[in-house]
Amino acid sequence: MEEAKGGELKNILMAKFKEGTSESQIEQLIESFANLVNLVEPMKSFHWGKELSIEKEEEGYIHVFETTFESVEGMAEYAVHPAHHDFAKLFLPNLEKMCSIGYRLVRRRDGTGQDGTGRDGTEQRFRVMFGTSKMEQNGTGLND
Repeated sequence: MEEAKGGELKNILMAKFKEGTSESQIEQLIESFANLVNLVEPMKSFHWGKELSIEKEEEGYIHVFETTFESVEGMAEYAVHPAHHDFAKLFLPNLEKMCSIGYRLVRRRDGTGQDGTGRDGTEQRFRVMFGTSKMEQNGTGLND
């Protein structure tokens, strides 16, 4: 396995909103989070979803947010950007708890340049285990 040189950086934030936070408030907060990609140049993409844990190890986290950056410097610029600070002032008071982790994508090669899934490049699964992280790099499905 080799680390991608200059590869993308991801940040995963898992969140549980406070009881009493309405669905419309949550939708507005997510829209504001998504809009940061238009306001903070180093932020290249934003995706989000709700937990679908088959293993029931989500520890109460319901929402998952993924942001993408091209460099550590870009991630650092995002962290101090005024738009990010303004958003955090709205977002954080609505959370019961959160867990955030940043990481660089890792490439795995099996000698042929493919990872055994029929796709060139990388197959990476990354799970946050609440305070620790575990990277699984041995297959193609969630339950290998």
